[in-house]
Amino acid sequence: MVTEIVGAGSSGRTTLVCALAAAVTSSGDLAAYIDLPDALDPAHASVTGIELRRLLWVRPRDLRSALQAAEHVLDAGGFSLVLVDLDDRRRPRLTVPAGAWVRLARAAARNRSAILVLGACSTAGAEDQDRSSAGTFAALRLETERWRVGFTGSAGPCPLFDGISSTIHLRKNRIGPPGAAAALFATAAA
Repeated sequence: MVTEIVGAGSSGRTTLVCALAAAVTSSGDLAAYIDLPDALDPAHASVTGIELRRLLWVRPRDLRSALQAAEHVLDAGGFSLVLVDLDDRRRPRLTVPAGAWVRLARAAARNRSAILVLGACSTAGAEDQDRSSAGTFAALRLETERWRVGFTGSAGPCPLFDGISSTIHLRKNRIGPPGAAAALFATAAA
């Protein structure tokens, strides 16, 4: 199954992805992180609870290499979760060929793995669905939206960052009954 998580910068996408990877690796399963923008910070990932010895981190050079790496990891088997980060701000918006999504979805189904695609979204709302990376191939599409940024000690000139609260919107759901759901999550500063 392909799930896509999109959202603007600082909206909680990476935090949500890290929480999912932490849940997978801490239960003893393997996860892979295909990191096209080379944005993963292993020290931060470890602090969020990801067991790094159960995480395969791949840093591809380009989109084609990223898609091939994801397909190879899925074909190898044994990975419960394959994260594919396509939110590379150094490159123009990336277009993934439809055939690549078909191969990835089939490989995931064969090996009982989940694919989680991390993409960008500049504005909230259903009107931005055409900016989806996975498009029609995603069974679920979640959009994160920054709700509130918290600070401690606001009386002084330099308050301390306390965390971000985000809202997660369910924008697409092909696996459950129709309808919308929203979840609220908060992250504390590390």
